[in-house]
Amino acid sequence: MNEHPHIAKGSKFAENENFSKDDFNTLWFDISFKLNGLGPPIRTVAEWQKVWADLKLKTKKKLQHNKKECKTTGGGPNKQCPISPMEESIVNLLSLNKTVEHTGKYFGIQTSQIADHLLEDAEPTTTGQIQIHTELENSDLTNSNVSSDINNYATSKKSEASDSFRNYRKTLLTTQTNCLIDIRENAKECARYARKMYKLEEDKFKFKKKVLEAKEKRKSEQLQFQLQLLEYKKQKLALLTGTK
Repeated sequence: MNEHPHIAKGSKFAENENFSKDDFNTLWFDISFKLNGLGPPIRTVAEWQKVWADLKLKTKKKLQHNKKECKTTGGGPNKQCPISPMEESIVNLLSLNKTVEHTGKYFGIQTSQIADHLLEDAEPTTTGQIQIHTELENSDLTNSNVSSDINNYATSKKSEASDSFRNYRKTLLTTQTNCLIDIRENAKECARYARKMYKLEEDKFKFKKKVLEAKEKRKSEQLQFQLQLLEYKKQKLALLTGTK
């Protein structure tokens, strides 16, 4: 990424530098090939691009967190996240400090210049004070009646917004209640059909059981009949043998 900063910053930057999309994809393919050659993990080009994007985002979040911790007051333990050498190189490569610390110096504006812009419309008086030129000093907005009207207007608008929100909330609650009632009724119907299905399955099971019992009984009777028939044949054979 240090060798190809336009790749590190993204495709849009590459396009602005007259770097075609095919060149961009080819270079990423070469980068992925080299990374996969170092051993596991083995990833596709899209997966390596996501790894790089996640690493940039993680580094930026660390910078934002550290900046926030620097501004906190009240003591306590240090909660800043350590920045690794690789993350530090990413910060320098992508100039992430410029996106996290929005100060005038990163945009070419010095503190003295800001002060000059703030005071360019001011005139020093004989006592050394600054007199601000503004049209509001001579306008009707300084009238207390106008201020009162503005406050009343703002209050009325706030009241209208509050009433509108209450009405909208009431409508949502009514719709939610109706949906819950429908769900309850549908649940009752589902329970009723479930009981019917259970009853039908129970009757079906009992009927199959009776059929199987009848078949077993019929087979038993057939076996008894065959045994009796064999006994009869045996006796008949014995009588015939004794006669001879």
